Amino acid sequence: LDDNKKLCLNSGEIIKLSPVATMMFEVEDLAVASPATVSRCGMVFMEQVDIGWKVLLKSWLDTLPERLHDFLDQMKSLFESNVDCLWEMCQRKVKCPVPPTQNWLVMNLLHLFWSLLQADIPLDPEVDPKDMPAKEKEVKIDNAFWLAVVWAFGATTDSDGRKVMNEFIHKIQSGEKVQEQYKLIVGDPDFRPISKTPFPPDGSVYDFYPNPQSNKWEQWTRRITGFDIPKDAQMHTITVPTADTQRQAYLLQTLVAQEYHVLFSGLTGTGKTVVIQQELLKNFDKEKYSSISFAFSAQTTSKQCQDIIDGKLDKRRKGTFGPPLGKRCLVFVDDLNMPAKETFGAQPP
Repeated sequence: LDDNKKLCLNSGEIIKLSPVATMMFEVEDLAVASPATVSRCGMVFMEQVDIGWKVLLKSWLDTLPERLHDFLDQMKSLFESNVDCLWEMCQRKVKCPVPPTQNWLVMNLLHLFWSLLQADIPLDPEVDPKDMPAKEKEVKIDNAFWLAVVWAFGATTDSDGRKVMNEFIHKIQSGEKVQEQYKLIVGDPDFRPISKTPFPPDGSVYDFYPNPQSNKWEQWTRRITGFDIPKDAQMHTITVPTADTQRQAYLLQTLVAQEYHVLFSGLTGTGKTVVIQQELLKNFDKEKYSSISFAFSAQTTSKQCQDIIDGKLDKRRKGTFGPPLGKRCLVFVDDLNMPAKETFGAQPP
């Protein structure tokens, strides 16, 4: 870290960095940094509130394909009129078992929104020469946004918080002013778009998804088709599909199709492992995907983790591993929170 740019190793070996080489580290905090470390580094402290979430939206809108260019204003309006009040609800009005940050939730919203658009709208002229009518596209964008809101901002809270968020999402979707009613610090926007196809008023927003054919909201249970229990099935092998298993499977498939990572969090015994394993075994295309599953324990080290993954991949050349050619590899890690944290919060091999 000194100006002489020499790396002194335990073995006594000294490696000198070239004059043009600079090392940059991104750290969570300086909790275990000594004054000597701090005094030798140039520090750039970046606070999330200074950057804000709108830069994420702006850079994402710049990457959208041509077939969505006519709808940029619609998307911008949906985000700008709703994200701030949704974030305040998550932060101040409901309890979140895993404390989220604003940019993290906005990135989740963008990832899920983009995955739903990709699944529902033909965006590549080479694959689908025939485009969709503008009116239908507008409805699909609206539906995808609200479904993404429910499972990005609405899914971070517990069951009591979901009741509050359900009522709140119903209200903002119909364009109502909410600042006074919920005693929010964030003001209501001058204009809040009213959804053309709102969630059904008699149910929870968590119970519905937009049918891709009719663009109307339907219950997740409608996705369950033909469930039969084999006569010789053993009790512990039977999984009865429910609204929960359907939506978890749907969100997993949608996000993985666009190569986004997915984290399932929840209490023990709520069926997270079962849903994921069932999807990996039965519902992912075997021609496109191979999968690796393993569980962490309190004794798992990062070296063991790397060895497990490397051991199940093909060796391409020295130091390069990968799944069989033409396939993507899905890695499922169970009990992610089990390994003991290292004394200083690092992740040594």
